[in-house]
Amino acid sequence: MTLDAAEIDRAYQFFLDRTPPADKRPPFTSTAQLYAALIDSREFKASKRSWKNDMKWPLSGVLVLPQARMLCCAIPGSGGDALAAQMVRLSGHPDSDYILRDVNLLTGHVNTGLRLGDHPKAQARAYADAPDFMRLAVLRTPRDRLLAVWRDQFLRNRHLSQYHAATGPVLAAIQGQDRPDFHRSVSFADFVRHVAAAKPGTLAPDWRPQHLFLRGMTYTHLFNYDRRDAALAAMTDWADSRLPPPDIGTNPPRSGIDIPGAQAMEPQVLDALPEVNAHCFFDDTVDALIAQSFAHDIKLLEKASCPD
Repeated sequence: MTLDAAEIDRAYQFFLDRTPPADKRPPFTSTAQLYAALIDSREFKASKRSWKNDMKWPLSGVLVLPQARMLCCAIPGSGGDALAAQMVRLSGHPDSDYILRDVNLLTGHVNTGLRLGDHPKAQARAYADAPDFMRLAVLRTPRDRLLAVWRDQFLRNRHLSQYHAATGPVLAAIQGQDRPDFHRSVSFADFVRHVAAAKPGTLAPDWRPQHLFLRGMTYTHLFNYDRRDAALAAMTDWADSRLPPPDIGTNPPRSGIDIPGAQAMEPQVLDALPEVNAHCFFDDTVDALIAQSFAHDIKLLEKASCPD
C-alpha cells in the first residue's frame, strides 16, 4: 500500500516548497520513508529550507517565539511533546497543522523559524539573553522519567523499529553482543546501571540528564512535571493568546500487582505478568545509582515551581 498523492504532495511542499510532477510522483509506502527521502535529497540539502546556524546543542534546539518574547526547552520524557506542540500552536505559523504531525522531526530538519537554530546566530543569542523573554522548561523526577522511558521503549514497545536506533546500542552493550536481542531486551536495573556508568552527554536524549538541556541560558520559569498543566497555561497567558491550553489528560496510575525484585526481571518474563506497580522496580541499589547520577537534576527540581 502506498501513500496517496495528496499526502506526498503536501510533504514535498513543506520540505521543498514545490510539488512533484504529477506524472513523476515517486511512490512511498510510509510517511517515515517519504520524510527520509526528502531530508536526504540533494535539492533539500541545497535549499534555504534546510539552513541552520552553527549554534551548538542544546541552545540550537530551543523553541522560540520572538513575537511573544518566549523561549521553551522541550525536554524529552518530561512533557516536552506537549510544550513543543503548544509553542507551534501559539506561533501562528502557516504550516502549524502540518508541523504538529511530528514537531521534533519537522522543526529539527526544516527551517521554520521556530528554533534558535533557525535564526542568524547573533540574533538567536540575543533572544536567549533578552531580559524580557520568558524562558520555560518542565522537569521530571529522574526515577519517574527513567522508569517511564524503560517501560515504553525497552518493555512494552521494544519491538518497534522507531526506537531501535536509541535502544539498540544500550542492549548490545548490556547483552555483550554485536546484534542486540530486542525481544530479550534488558531489565530496569541493568538499564539504570548502564545509564549511571555512561558519560551523561553521550546518552540518548530520552534518558540524558535534564540539566544538560538547560545549559547556555538562564531559565525564568521551571515547572515540575506534575504541574505541566500550569506550565502550558503560563505559556498561553504570556503570549496573551485566546488559544485555550490543551488538556494533557493526566491519567491516574494503572492498578497493578506487587512483584518483589521486578527491577531485575527481563521484559520477556514481565510479559507474562499483569501490570507491576512502579515501586517494585526500585530498591536501595537502583535508588542510589539514580540519586548519584542525577544529583544535578534532583537539585534543579527543588527550585521548580509555578512562578507567580
